[in-house]
Amino acid sequence: MTSLAFVFAAGEGTYDEQGLYLARSIARTNPDAEIYAFVPEAESPAHEDDLRDLGTVIQGKQTIPDYGISTKIDALAAAEEIADENYLLLLDTDTLVLDEVTAHESGADLYLKPVDVGQQFWGRKSQSEATWRALAGDLALPAPKWSHESTFDHRSIPPYWNAGFVLTRTGDFGRRWMEAVDTIYPDIPYEWHTDQVTLGLLSQECDVETLDNRYNYPLHLRLRAPADLVVLHYHAFANLHKASRYEKFMRDIDLWELVQETDYSYISGVWRYAKRKTLPLNEEHMLERLYNWILN
Repeated sequence: MTSLAFVFAAGEGTYDEQGLYLARSIARTNPDAEIYAFVPEAESPAHEDDLRDLGTVIQGKQTIPDYGISTKIDALAAAEEIADENYLLLLDTDTLVLDEVTAHESGADLYLKPVDVGQQFWGRKSQSEATWRALAGDLALPAPKWSHESTFDHRSIPPYWNAGFVLTRTGDFGRRWMEAVDTIYPDIPYEWHTDQVTLGLLSQECDVETLDNRYNYPLHLRLRAPADLVVLHYHAFANLHKASRYEKFMRDIDLWELVQETDYSYISGVWRYAKRKTLPLNEEHMLERLYNWILN
């Protein structure tokens, strides 16, 4: 049988809370799977004992402390050092696992979902093709082709994946990924996406199976949550108001009450949906400036 373990980066503050609910969701839907929670050495999450009850806590150094997003790659690399499982699923901490994960049973090297919004710098060929080629050269990797499609605005994109869900055969992918990030960060445009740019370039060396929205559903961009989700990527607790069909599940992991304490604006949600369907992501459009001016 092909075995799977889950990996995420825990921490203090919001990451502490999110990590607890993520671990509980995994334990509920994939009870036989190991959970590896990475905690930076300098941090002491309030729920660390709860994480130890649910899985294995790994403490380690952050390779690039100034680039917090990369801590999840540290988590994957650390889990690779101790895992006995065939596959590791790295998740962003702001996710919930709502069903059993079985995608890996088809035997590919890597399972990924394309980014949601293609109308951004890294998705627009006219703006970023030269940069992709230069970075590929820096990493001694092939220059990517625009052969995929973004899942929200359905635009042609290179192998540019949402790094909130990275399901990989256990080996050294995390280590190589971190080395690639460390090589080019922060000297690229929109440097906070270095994790996804390097993931895309490295993925060209792997047998990749492309997944759909069920495995990494971008709730912040949507107006509701469908009933067949495996992994829900909610970004902020307030967005979970839109996932009320999963109220019982969230009650079972003691999350629903926290969600009810947050405020969510459906008007803002509709605006976000509309602007991400039509306006560039990285550059603030004049309509966005007008909207923000009215609000402020």
